[in-house]
Amino acid sequence: MKKNIILVFSIALFFSNSLVTFAAAPVQDRYYSTYTPSRYNDFMLNRMNCYGYASQLYYMGSGSYKQQPGEFAYNSEPFSALMNSYINAMTVWDNLYNFVKDRMYEDYGTLGWTISEVSDGSQAPAGKRKIALVIRQDEYNSDYHFYLQHSDGTWSHKPGSTQVTNKSIDTNETLTNSNISSKAGQGGYDDGIRYFLIGKDAITDYPHSNGQDSSTTSTPINFKDVAGDSITMVTSVSGSRSARFDYTGDKDYYKFTPSVSKSYIISTSLGTGYDVDGVIADSNGNTIASDFSTSNASFSIFLTAGSTYYIGFYDYQNHITDYTLNIQ
Repeated sequence: MKKNIILVFSIALFFSNSLVTFAAAPVQDRYYSTYTPSRYNDFMLNRMNCYGYASQLYYMGSGSYKQQPGEFAYNSEPFSALMNSYINAMTVWDNLYNFVKDRMYEDYGTLGWTISEVSDGSQAPAGKRKIALVIRQDEYNSDYHFYLQHSDGTWSHKPGSTQVTNKSIDTNETLTNSNISSKAGQGGYDDGIRYFLIGKDAITDYPHSNGQDSSTTSTPINFKDVAGDSITMVTSVSGSRSARFDYTGDKDYYKFTPSVSKSYIISTSLGTGYDVDGVIADSNGNTIASDFSTSNASFSIFLTAGSTYYIGFYDYQNHITDYTLNIQ
């Protein structure tokens, strides 16, 4: 028998923004970004760098991995040649900024996201996110670094394989819209700052498969996290769909508005050995059903046409695994 004693506490702990109090917090879109370093400072710590963090992409494989602008683009250049081009941009061409920008544009075009350069670090409009790029142009010591803007007007970054932080590199000050232009250049990144509006949402996902293979022309794409990462960033669903718990502690959130009033069966499908827990809430954020039993989560519940319901799942044992959400 599992979790009966702690069921009352589990419902409250299931959501970082609890469904019980959800009515006080408006639902945002998938571009809503919050500073949540704990999400990245464990499983993903060595699986993304500043570019991966700003783009919300990480590597599923083992070992350390640093995403490089240009590695996702479909072109005739293998990864080894891309790295040689980086050296030329640092030394021969003396223009690392334009090289990184062009490669980033190629990546986003390949992955299906929009990107455009803008003039300042003001707050991104709804349906977009903003990132910033700084450059150190110094021969073989040249480098680039990315920052990520949050929806509350703060910024954060992930230097290499180190922990995510919202502090400036040298003076340890909290990064905000008002100081990012002056603080982002710390650490020797003194060749200016550029801002970009991007169409990549704030959902953490992974396009990697084989990784940075020197003989391939691009890193294979493998997106699976179709759910929202938090209760304020739910994904609308209308029926069954394939999904994935794609990092340790990942919680998946959905919004369902039935077109017919009837009894629905809402469940997850995984193999044996998995333990998916779930909660369903009404449009006011009140929990109307929960399943904290072992194995798959499953609900048989009457839902009213035109009403909005919120569904959340997570794997109790923190597995990283594919699953299917079934709504019948």
